[in-house]
Amino acid sequence: NLMAVTKDEDHYFLSRFVGYRFHPVRLNVPFGIHFSWTWPHLAVHSRSGEWWLATGAGLLRYAHGLGTAPSLAAEGNTFSVFEDSRGTVWAGVPHPTSGDGLFRRHPGADRFEKLGEADGLPPLRRWEDVPSAFVEDRKGQIWIGMLNGSLVRFRGGRFQNIASPSGAPRRGVRALLLDQQGRLWIGTK
Repeated sequence: NLMAVTKDEDHYFLSRFVGYRFHPVRLNVPFGIHFSWTWPHLAVHSRSGEWWLATGAGLLRYAHGLGTAPSLAAEGNTFSVFEDSRGTVWAGVPHPTSGDGLFRRHPGADRFEKLGEADGLPPLRRWEDVPSAFVEDRKGQIWIGMLNGSLVRFRGGRFQNIASPSGAPRRGVRALLLDQQGRLWIGTK
């Protein structure tokens, strides 16, 4: 199924393409949930059938479809969510007092783990350091663009910060794309 995700300041709208047009899908959203502001990576329909939705209150997990009651899988304004080819869910969460975070949940795990400098990430102390875009390359490496403009690669269980002289952007990363030749394209602000 082809799904489109759009949003305004207050709501997300999901629509399923059926026949010749899109049809709205009704979301079951808990009262008081406000939606996050972000560009890409608002929602993920995982290989397991779960839906993950980034909101201003946290990451909502719909285990049995969008019409069912969701659970709050991670707290805090969730800026981006991504699932890699192994079924691992990644989330970027800005936090004004404790610093930003990159969180990861392996398939079948009960909770998300917070990743940080001990894992090889650059410091994520400022609001602008939040992970904002994700893509996976043909080798299974995860590329993560930061709102502040840095670029990080996850391979072999470790993170590597890609410096600007290597071609990484110095401006905020808004989108990452891998083309058919395997080239990485970076959209900045």
